[in-house]
Amino acid sequence: MAGQEEKIRNYLKTYLKKGYSKEELRKVLIEFHYNPKIIDSVFKEIKRPELKPKERIEVSVFEDDFILDISGSMSGLSGDEQRKMVLSCFK
Repeated sequence: MAGQEEKIRNYLKTYLKKGYSKEELRKVLIEFHYNPKIIDSVFKEIKRPELKPKERIEVSVFEDDFILDISGSMSGLSGDEQRKMVLSCFK
């Protein structure tokens, strides 16, 4: 059973970091015939890792023409370049 505990521990640590809930992970493990008592025991051992805080972006109201203008001028730019362009409008 120690091998099963280690597999569960590694699985949980990996997918908790990715933001999956304990309930989702427990359900999947049970569907794959892992022992629920072992799953619960491993959950008690590990703490959910802190997720990176999401970046906060404030949104303002703009005229439709402005949005069309900025979106038209962003075509072909990378995501980072588009983000910089949008954020520069708030300065």
